[in-house]
Amino acid sequence: MEKKYVSLIAILFLSALIVYFNFSFPPINALSWDVFGYYLYLPATFIYHDLGLKDISVIHEIIEKYNNTATFYQAISLPSGGWVMRYTMGMAVLYSPAFFIGHIVAGMIGFATDVFSDPYAVLIESIIITILGLVL
Repeated sequence: MEKKYVSLIAILFLSALIVYFNFSFPPINALSWDVFGYYLYLPATFIYHDLGLKDISVIHEIIEKYNNTATFYQAISLPSGGWVMRYTMGMAVLYSPAFFIGHIVAGMIGFATDVFSDPYAVLIESIIITILGLVL
């Protein structure tokens, strides 16, 4: 059997496993813990217009509502006021298509547009990107 067919079979098998396990045993909250810290750039910039997190009460309301994290360790308090994100923004760039599409869809179908409700399908986008990465 040629190498390309073995690779194709391996890619199809891994893709099927990824889809099966993510939909059979979905995470309780895909936007939690470290992912919450990576994702936080998007709502802070485009929804709340507060990248420096001067008004931290919004973050605490989100954590209370969606239980993203037990403690807010994803940012560091500055002595001069405000907060600095602990994580780099690379993953936020990767999550941005799901963020923008989810924001439009959430508004159209009546979900909360606080960027953490169900239409913001970061998990589905991550699965698609993983499978694309395997194929490429």
